[in-house]
Amino acid sequence: MTLKRVVVVVLALYLSVVVVIVFRISSSDDDNHRNYSVVEVETTTGLYIPENVEELIAKANSEQRIYNENLYGDTIELVVVVQVHRRPLYLQQLINSLENTPSINKTLLIFSHDWVDPNITHIVQSVKFAKVLQIFYPFSLQTHPEDFPGPDVNDCVTEDEKLVPECPNFDFRDTYGKFRNASVAQIKHHWWWKANFVFKEVKILNDYTGLVLFVEEDHYLAPDFIHCLSLMRKTCRYYCPNCWFLSLGVRNRVNFGLYSDWVGIQNTVENSGLAFNRTIWNEVSKYREDFCQFDDYNWDWSLKNVFRNVPGETSSMVMVASRVYHVGSCGTHSDGEICDPTELIQDFKNRQTNLFPDSFYVTFDNNQEIVDRSRPNGGWGDPRDHELCMKM
Repeated sequence: MTLKRVVVVVLALYLSVVVVIVFRISSSDDDNHRNYSVVEVETTTGLYIPENVEELIAKANSEQRIYNENLYGDTIELVVVVQVHRRPLYLQQLINSLENTPSINKTLLIFSHDWVDPNITHIVQSVKFAKVLQIFYPFSLQTHPEDFPGPDVNDCVTEDEKLVPECPNFDFRDTYGKFRNASVAQIKHHWWWKANFVFKEVKILNDYTGLVLFVEEDHYLAPDFIHCLSLMRKTCRYYCPNCWFLSLGVRNRVNFGLYSDWVGIQNTVENSGLAFNRTIWNEVSKYREDFCQFDDYNWDWSLKNVFRNVPGETSSMVMVASRVYHVGSCGTHSDGEICDPTELIQDFKNRQTNLFPDSFYVTFDNNQEIVDRSRPNGGWGDPRDHELCMKM
């Protein structure tokens, strides 16, 4: 073979490696994995949307492969659900914080994705310190890039453009006269879908009655968060039997010095590390209209609307010194750039004192928040969003 031909062959092989895209549904015959499977995506070309992405998502959600089950058995003392988009830097930091938590090996970690992404999949499947399940939101911008619930190419987008009645959403404006933003709407849809899926569809949790903790990919958790949740449950029995929700804190309120062993009881909902059980979710589900038809793109403000409309006395218990830190604000107002959250995380660690309290001091604040029901934040005025949400 001539030198020229050798060079051609080598170049062809190199190019084939560079552009190869493999989508594989892997299954295991190992009884420890219960023959579950999950979408595994391998690509060297960056962002890619497979033609059969909906089929891959449906198969993963149906088969529900549990990773590391052979290492940690059937015991589940806590379920942690992470809402994941496409920010691997933040997600890795969250996972680092989970790994440093005592008793994390007794949890089930559920990662709920709105995008099939090879880098994210690799990070999640590299977790070895607990059982792991991946689920995939099936109505995402990835599965619907040009039609609802994604950004419909025929929709009017801004009130400033020349509007014509032919736009499908011409009359679908929110409280402030604005049209839906598909990327923003997806977050609320995803939260509601994943909560329903976890409590109704995840097979390994059929008999589970304990707490489910909801966090996001840009959260960072203190090492005593599991301990605090357990102690909060015990404290509720005596001080707040009507508490629906437990929250690991108010966003980035980290006053550990004086209040590391304090909890507050209030009549609203805090979204930082929100935990509740199946019984509470069944009650929340009865008020789905108050969530799905409330003109607010925020899932937490929509949940607050549910909370306000439940008859009778309901409360929530909140850590005064937050055990969860939101690091995603790093980069939010810097032209879309995502900056390194290392400094924020180190600051959070430096503030942590008197962790793992033996008991809590309890304070009552039933006037924590009074919100004008007629003035939601908007972004959720499209009846198509209402209908999709109600059907989940």
